[in-house]
Amino acid sequence: ARAVEPDELLATLGQWFGSEGGDDPVLKSLPLPALVDIDFVVGGDRAGQMARLRALVAAEAPGARIIPHAEWLGPVARLIRSLAWVAGGLVLLMSAASAAVVIMTARAALGTHYATIEMLHLIGATDRQIARLFQRRIAIDTAYGIALGSAVAAAILLLIGWQWSGVTAGLAATASLGPAGWALLLALPLLAIALAALTARQTLLAALKKIL
Repeated sequence: ARAVEPDELLATLGQWFGSEGGDDPVLKSLPLPALVDIDFVVGGDRAGQMARLRALVAAEAPGARIIPHAEWLGPVARLIRSLAWVAGGLVLLMSAASAAVVIMTARAALGTHYATIEMLHLIGATDRQIARLFQRRIAIDTAYGIALGSAVAAAILLLIGWQWSGVTAGLAATASLGPAGWALLLALPLLAIALAALTARQTLLAALKKIL
């Protein structure tokens, strides 16, 4: 537990009022409550800790108010979880759309180069060898597109991060994807290329079997 200093309270209020708390006479004239910031032990019995805290505070200051952050941050947490599910659904939808585009591209390539494929068959090329040629080309084209999209996405993330750096209060100051989130975000382009290559390979092998 720690007592929150008046200067810290003024700085926090200044962010909401659009001024620096230390120099604004209006903010200095406001009556400020005495705040104590308390952190519970991680992994403990939260209900039991809260009950003991209420008993201790009631014994020392009967008029004090105890405001658990979880109560008023609960709706925000639920909103963030809902947005995470929506984002996951969008990723799956985009993956399905990308796979459909790759399937159509592979089939169109087979139709365009049908005569060449027959010639390769005549000289002894296997379906896997032919599919590997088309698969490599589709994977390279996909990588170019993903590189361009990743560059645009990185610019957008840098812009959002630059704007977010000015928000230093409360929940916004601790908002972060975390190591796992950033690792997944960085892995998405590689997963997209792998998905395109695998989809192209399976589509080409299935179509080449029908040609024979």
